[in-house]
Amino acid sequence: MSLAFIYNVFDGCELLEASLKNAKNNNVDTNIVVYQDVSYYGKKINTYDINEVISYLEKEKLIDKSIKYNPVTVCATNKEAKKIESHKYLLGLDYVKEKRIEYFAPRAIDEFFIKEEFEHAFNVVKDNDYLRAFCPIQTYCDIDRKDVVSTDSVNSIVMYKTLYADDPELGHFEKRYGRTIGIKGKYTEPQLYIDEVVKYGVRRDVFFDKINMHHYRLARLELNTKLENSTIINRSGMSKQIKSIEALRSKAEKVENIFDIDIEKFKRLFLNKE
Repeated sequence: MSLAFIYNVFDGCELLEASLKNAKNNNVDTNIVVYQDVSYYGKKINTYDINEVISYLEKEKLIDKSIKYNPVTVCATNKEAKKIESHKYLLGLDYVKEKRIEYFAPRAIDEFFIKEEFEHAFNVVKDNDYLRAFCPIQTYCDIDRKDVVSTDSVNSIVMYKTLYADDPELGHFEKRYGRTIGIKGKYTEPQLYIDEVVKYGVRRDVFFDKINMHHYRLARLELNTKLENSTIINRSGMSKQIKSIEALRSKAEKVENIFDIDIEKFKRLFLNKE
């Protein structure tokens, strides 16, 4: 069973190498990175060159396909940005279709899975021919601080089956969601929005309640940059978390850096280079 992860990337590249390594360790065949060097809102990264980061990760054989994409218009709202974000993922899905990859998942740079858990999910999905798989989210406020109570109220995608034009399930999703996503209507993606992960329950779904997606949501060099460039709807909620980050860390459980996230290495390689 072939599997691809589609990463949507702009800022937060200090987490990307560890996430890509985690994917490869979990038998992900193809890491697709759709990236931009100008944000949805017309901002640039001033502290490092994302093109240099992508080139380095390609040389390290962690990225199998990179797709550079910059919006042609500057978004005025995060609702507009969300549409572009979905389009970026669909560019990755086009590559999935081209290579006839059987399963895929949209991913962010701060998402990780434990190998044994992901391998179990992979085998269950394959053996039962599930179309979609989901799991809860364990959140982190730092690379070595785990939230005692999960703050993510939605569930995470584990993987989707890729649906093609001749797949009998295609019509079911078109009927349920009212539209086909993709160039010339050749395929549909089994979600109304590619990252609206809370909505599951159609036939041939599976929910893994004992598996977590580990979300390092606040482990960033610049949290304010994340807020400025994000498509998140609840900006006020994220702003409150950032302002109270030390209080969140003080309440979190101290844990090992189990995914070997090396922010210091990123700083040495890419930050503030003359």
